[in-house]
Amino acid sequence: MARQKPKVNATPAAGPQLIFNPRTVDLKEYEALARRARDAGFTHLYISQLSERTDFMGDNANSPWTEWSNIFPCIFKHVTPPGLEEAYGAAFVKRQMAWMKKKHAICEKLGMRAAYFGTEPLWLSERVYAKHPEWRGSRCDNSLRTTGLHFAPNTEHPEVREAYRRGVEMLVNACPLLDTFVFHSNDCGAGYPWTERLYVNPNGATGYEGRDMGHVVVNFLESIRAGAQAGGARDPRVFISAYGWFKPQETHLVVRSLKPGFGCVGTLRSEDANLVRECSLSHAGGWSLGGGAGMDPIISSFPQPMGMLYAAAAMRAGRVVRFDSGGVASDYFDALKLAREVPALDTPSARLAGLLHLARGLYGADVAEDVVAAWQTLERAETMASVSGAPTFYGPIMLRWLVRPLVARQERLTDDEKAYWVKYLYQSPESQAETYLDYLNCCGYSEVDNWYDASRIAIAIDGIEGTLKEAATQLKAASDKAQDRAGARRLLLDHYRVRAYRSIFLTIRHVVQVGSLIRLRDEDLAKRGARGEVMTSTRPERPDLPIGNMGSVGLFYLHRALRWELDNVNELIRIIRECPEPIFYTAIDEAHEGSLVLGPNLLEDLQRKARIMLKHWRDAEDGWYRPTLGG
Repeated sequence: MARQKPKVNATPAAGPQLIFNPRTVDLKEYEALARRARDAGFTHLYISQLSERTDFMGDNANSPWTEWSNIFPCIFKHVTPPGLEEAYGAAFVKRQMAWMKKKHAICEKLGMRAAYFGTEPLWLSERVYAKHPEWRGSRCDNSLRTTGLHFAPNTEHPEVREAYRRGVEMLVNACPLLDTFVFHSNDCGAGYPWTERLYVNPNGATGYEGRDMGHVVVNFLESIRAGAQAGGARDPRVFISAYGWFKPQETHLVVRSLKPGFGCVGTLRSEDANLVRECSLSHAGGWSLGGGAGMDPIISSFPQPMGMLYAAAAMRAGRVVRFDSGGVASDYFDALKLAREVPALDTPSARLAGLLHLARGLYGADVAEDVVAAWQTLERAETMASVSGAPTFYGPIMLRWLVRPLVARQERLTDDEKAYWVKYLYQSPESQAETYLDYLNCCGYSEVDNWYDASRIAIAIDGIEGTLKEAATQLKAASDKAQDRAGARRLLLDHYRVRAYRSIFLTIRHVVQVGSLIRLRDEDLAKRGARGEVMTSTRPERPDLPIGNMGSVGLFYLHRALRWELDNVNELIRIIRECPEPIFYTAIDEAHEGSLVLGPNLLEDLQRKARIMLKHWRDAEDGWYRPTLGG
């Protein structure tokens, strides 16, 4: 007997519609998080996250730019409408659909609805364009970081729109609880034709330029919605990331073109209250460091009390009715339920009362004021971090600073010494032969240009790390004082998480210093070589230190930064060992590791980093004046 499709409500449930994305490829954990989400008032689950890295990453090998598009879902990774047979391998698509249907079954089991998060219009294989050359749209890759060329489909072409319409119809036929679609665009390998936000400047198919970008976007979204309706979804909603991913003048056109059923990620900036209410998808707060609905976090659970209070206040106000969040922190749901009990945040005293309410509910009344004091210290550190220019995500993760050894001459590392991290680096020798190992080069150019830039960031981090250390101390004292055992444990875990966060900032400080000193050394040696000079013990290489002579100023600072990072990595190892639960979000196995997520062997990688740094310690002396050749 054929299984009947689950019934879908004709109208949305009363109250806010909340979408949660459990960031896990473990089905049991997904269901456990889904249950917590439902009990906290969530109505939808994102079910589109891939179970594995995409099997097709481009016709040109070793193009690290595709890292983002490798991990993000897109419609044609789940279904294959006519004409897209060459986009992805049939076996891969079949596995992703099977995985999505398992999560859809959990939605059905829990009485929840389903949502789809993806990146569109995502670039397609040249194999597709060989058969359908007229489908080729905008070139959407970052030319500074890619090999080959990557083109998104032309969403203005009727056949392309029909392929998307048919694809979404197939999705909803397979997963009938789907009624919400959210797409990230103009980034990560996706781009609309002739939009100004493309990495290689506005481009696209001849004859399609000059069109109203609001109409271009909504034309595409209409194809998505029509496909969902054809599949049986009632009143489906489609959202696009407009703010920050289009130039302001184009964002204005997109917002102006919105109509019922379509919207933008974020709170719409409009005087039309009904438009804001119906066409916004806002953030439901978070309780982790980094990540969100579409990305993995860095630290799995991390207190974000004010963000949670503001998100709950927005839900309560009713100006916007749709919100989303994601992650793996179970504390998030407890914090959200408590935050939604707070009556108002319109005065400083009301905000303080809200924080105290959260702290009492999570940790116990006896330590509530101590916890709020620690949160306020943590907020000071976050404020300083927001203006510091310290890249807490793409440096420690995408450039692998956290596990990558800091050495003065990376060219002397053996293949074995590099093997555990270089394959996940957000660069490649094919795309950037001369600079792919540069500590400071993330997107094709240096994030720090000189010693002044490095010093500015380092000085800022001096204040940040000291403030984080203070917050961690306050949390530990509150944990020791708390009478409630569960609250004490939560505080102890937060104490370790804040200490780990501090270590991340210290690594950033040391990397920008070492990277800048390496650049200064190499530039100076090149100038001397061009002049035929030989390194001597005369000025300006020799510093005038108050006691003794330790060699060049650059060598002094280089050795100091290396020592600081060696001590820092050993401190981080100790933190990870002592903490009763994992601190960092890591891939479930090496097959799921990538440039945007740390691997499962984080502790061993940190230990290896320390060993390699010690082995290559004296490489720092080559290229600087040193007073003796001794030890």
